[in-house]
Amino acid sequence: MSTQATLAADGAMPRHTASTGSTASTGELSWNIKRIGSGPQCLLIHGTGASIHTWNNLVPLLAPFYTLILVDLPGHADTHTPENTDLSLPGITAAMRTMMINENIKPEMIIGHSAGAAIMMQLCLDHPMPDVLLVSINGAVIPLRGLAGYVFSPLARLSSTSGLMSHFFAFRARNRRNVKKLLDSTGSKLDQDSFDRYAELFQKPSHIKGVLRMMAHWRLEALAPRLDAMNNPTQLIAADKDRTIPLRDAYRLQQRLPNSSLNIIKGKGHLVHEEDPASVASIVLDYAENRTTQRSTQ
Repeated sequence: MSTQATLAADGAMPRHTASTGSTASTGELSWNIKRIGSGPQCLLIHGTGASIHTWNNLVPLLAPFYTLILVDLPGHADTHTPENTDLSLPGITAAMRTMMINENIKPEMIIGHSAGAAIMMQLCLDHPMPDVLLVSINGAVIPLRGLAGYVFSPLARLSSTSGLMSHFFAFRARNRRNVKKLLDSTGSKLDQDSFDRYAELFQKPSHIKGVLRMMAHWRLEALAPRLDAMNNPTQLIAADKDRTIPLRDAYRLQQRLPNSSLNIIKGKGHLVHEEDPASVASIVLDYAENRTTQRSTQ
């Protein structure tokens, strides 16, 4: 077992680190929020299918420098989500903005993984926060190409309309070999603690249904043309063994973002922040320090 501080299986924070948990309501949506650490606020947005547990290994490395704010996305894990909740990219972004206002969340930095990076960028485009530093980890921001783009959403839409499908997928997750196949398909090799958390999460029909609903309504075509207007300083982190988001998309994204830089971590997959939190934390902290130095000299 890793000697790093870890979250408990239910997403609780490391015992030796001060943390608080709360729920925040925006309409009928009830967000699961946890705060940990001290310093300027840093909001972390996980990707599709995950929960706040995905930040487990990264938390103890960033908490000494930031007040980390972790949230479960609508439809995911412990965020209560009514059936009529809009789980499109604009819908989730609008709900998150309302939650941030209600909870007085004013981050100095936002870190988004995979689809969380798209939410992060949509948020800053719809509600400009030009001084906020952005970090995209294997960001799923470029629309899917080819056949996958045509099949992905319709298939998820069909599955999301059936409660039986969510129970079916959750039932299949009881077989840990199925969970391993799914996680291996990301190109990442997770430790036992991380694997166990995904195995538990994927057995929750409510979580699976929320994930399918989000996938069914996910569109990036409207976001892509707006990326040229993104002025926030943005650090892109990509892993060269990512089998979910191809490395070429990171280069394409860097070309679209006028104020961005790209770091590539070799030998790791889509869940690089879980596999190699030390490298990710080093990039994040160096980036923040460099930006602070640049601002002080201007």
